Amino acid sequence: ENSRGLMEGYNSLKICNIKGVEISTLLDFDNSRISIAQMATFSSDSEQVVTGGEDGVVRVFKIDGTLLNTLTGHSKPITSVAFSRDNQMIVSSSEDKTVKIWSSNGNLIKTIEYSDKVNKVSFSPDGKTLAIALDNGEVHLLNVALDDLLSKACELVGDYLENNINISKEDRNLCQGIK
Repeated sequence: ENSRGLMEGYNSLKICNIKGVEISTLLDFDNSRISIAQMATFSSDSEQVVTGGEDGVVRVFKIDGTLLNTLTGHSKPITSVAFSRDNQMIVSSSEDKTVKIWSSNGNLIKTIEYSDKVNKVSFSPDGKTLAIALDNGEVHLLNVALDDLLSKACELVGDYLENNINISKEDRNLCQGIK
């Protein structure tokens, strides 16, 4: 009875329990300012839903239907949306041949451009890798694990930070203890 699912109607996107009883309405498409959602997915804790629309806009809702964030930046319809396992990142792809990685508070972290339409994005179960499927059949894997990226960055600049006399004493220790 507490299980939740998404139901798409012709003019709305609703959260319903396992019996089909509506819990909340996320989008009502009778309002012409809101485009029809192409897809929707839950956060791993089932407390939020992210949707992608024909208008190129990604929207994040609380489960009660409250709009949390409107993420703009795509120029064509959204093809896929996903939450990271820890719910700290949201990723969106679009017919505009881009993937956008957003922080959970709605800030754009990175835009990745491709030469073909991006069909699908998905995080690995451990949340460290992002799979990106292109329309030409290619699949790209992107490391999004912060610990791994920090370690690689410190490998590249660690000696510079420790030995450069123009760097403050505090900054010289930025990579200490990072392996």
